[in-house]
Amino acid sequence: MQESNCVYATTSTEDPILSDLPRVDPHEILPEEYVEIPEITEADLARAVIKGPRTLDQP
Repeated sequence: MQESNCVYATTSTEDPILSDLPRVDPHEILPEEYVEIPEITEADLARAVIKGPRTLDQP
């Protein structure tokens, strides 16, 4: 297995959360809000481009 070079930012305890969490948290997703994504196929995986930090887009 390759070692990942990803860097993750830590959560700041000083910055406030700007979302209205009391309103957002209790929301239940209704069936009409939920859309199943299609399964990933072998063709999808063949077209995939793996990108990392500071990696240029491939043509």
